[in-house]
Amino acid sequence: WKARYAKPVLFGEYGNRAPYGNYDPERYRLFLWTAMFNEAGLLFWHSGFAKGWKGMSWGSNMYLGPEERAFSRILSDFTRDFDPLARPIEVGLRPASEMRAHALGSSADIGIYLTHITSHTAELTRATVTVVIPEDGMKGLWCDPSTGRTLETFVVDRGPQTLVIPGFQTDIVLRIRGRGAYWIPVADAGPDQKTIDRDDDGREKVGLDGARSYDPDGTLASYRWAENDSLVATGVNPTVTLPVGK
Repeated sequence: WKARYAKPVLFGEYGNRAPYGNYDPERYRLFLWTAMFNEAGLLFWHSGFAKGWKGMSWGSNMYLGPEERAFSRILSDFTRDFDPLARPIEVGLRPASEMRAHALGSSADIGIYLTHITSHTAELTRATVTVVIPEDGMKGLWCDPSTGRTLETFVVDRGPQTLVIPGFQTDIVLRIRGRGAYWIPVADAGPDQKTIDRDDDGREKVGLDGARSYDPDGTLASYRWAENDSLVATGVNPTVTLPVGK
């Protein structure tokens, strides 16, 4: 009915069917990526501030905790600039009994989200996916949706191509882009930090860590740390002196 009436699809209600509960980050990730690659949306009510409302375990339909928010960011970074003209496409899987695929594609962009449907603990290896590539020299990238890490990159030419899937336990995602495409570097400043002004001088030294930043196309050229558009440091792990409240 989506194609017939040109209406969006909503997946809901989120619910709490075993073995998952309302507070399971893995379940949220599976819902999120599946919705994206089905041109669908998630409709739910939630309390992002607490797992239970007034001490009741059923207080929220979905809990959006730190892990859930991190998964949302990974999806946003991975699908940035995804071709709005992409539509559902068919792909071939082997072994088909072990996986499920959700795929979108256009002449310039392809995205395939794969889930391991028989186990989330045993690694699936030597699996393949077959997809029709629209042009020569397209750039492919395999990504772990749980961390955002690039697993493999490659170049592939037009026509039906059978690609070997890197080993994975729960889910994995592939994006293939045109020759002129490039992958935007991802900046990761690490978790929030709190420190104490021990000498009450209004300033304190803080160690920064950008080691989790990466460039899917290759190696990062430089690291720049800024506050309100003003450069405060360079390098992967600089130490800076910041005023109280920053």
